[in-house]
Amino acid sequence: MTVITIGVPVFNEEARLETCLAGLAAQTFGDFTALVFDNASTDATAEIAAAFAARDPRFRLIRQPENKGAMQNFLDALDAAQTPYFLWRAADDRSDANYLEVLHRLLEANPAKQLAVGRVIGTFRGETIRETRFPRLAGGGAPKDVRTLMFRSSASWIYGLFRRAALADVMRRAWAPYGDNGWAADFLVLLPFFMDDAVVGTHSTTFEAALRPRAGPPGQPPPPRTEADLDMLLQLRRTFLDIASTFVDERVAPGPGRAVWAALLFLYADRRVYKTRHIIRRSAKRLIGLKP
Repeated sequence: MTVITIGVPVFNEEARLETCLAGLAAQTFGDFTALVFDNASTDATAEIAAAFAARDPRFRLIRQPENKGAMQNFLDALDAAQTPYFLWRAADDRSDANYLEVLHRLLEANPAKQLAVGRVIGTFRGETIRETRFPRLAGGGAPKDVRTLMFRSSASWIYGLFRRAALADVMRRAWAPYGDNGWAADFLVLLPFFMDDAVVGTHSTTFEAALRPRAGPPGQPPPPRTEADLDMLLQLRRTFLDIASTFVDERVAPGPGRAVWAALLFLYADRRVYKTRHIIRRSAKRLIGLKP
């Protein structure tokens, strides 16, 4: 039986897909199936995936009959998997050739862990502008380890290697109800893994996330900042907190511990969804008739 399924959800990625799939094919751990879920692309994405699959039987193309939205496409890739381990790969992201091998070995050596992650770098125009290394933890499920993971993690840990059954359970209760706006959904999915002391990390392999910061052409100023709709962000923050609270209720007995966690979740949402100071600033502008 194949050990790992790689879900590759894509839409109109003809410019990057070939490089992405070639990087997966070159992994030193070759016992995987890669499912390219094409979300009804209107460019040559499906043709590129089909041609790659014809050359390498580990790759399969699944073409959605219509665009289901990005989050549903991610979910469909996970639902199609049957292997013990699973990870996603976006078309514009890369990793070291030993990424699967190292993370698989890490989970095999740590049966109590459900997610393995590596060093994460964020690059823009070929330059590394952000790095996240797995933090030093006290171990033994120490409460401060949970806080450390919550506030020193990377969104790209969602592209780590999961035990599929654990991820599928969390996704049904977290990502699916979140809606089709993916803002901060990654940190919502990661939260129960943090709370359960279920994450293990290493610096011996690297995941490279392609960043798209607000920047103009070289030598020119960046374009004006465009802020997301305030009402949408407020609703997302409420939804984020509502779902996160269900994870706390499952793990923390009623009493003072719940109150501590309510404050911690507020800080988590403030960091991962939208900051309170921005909400106050934009709400004040709206109150006095300025565009928020």
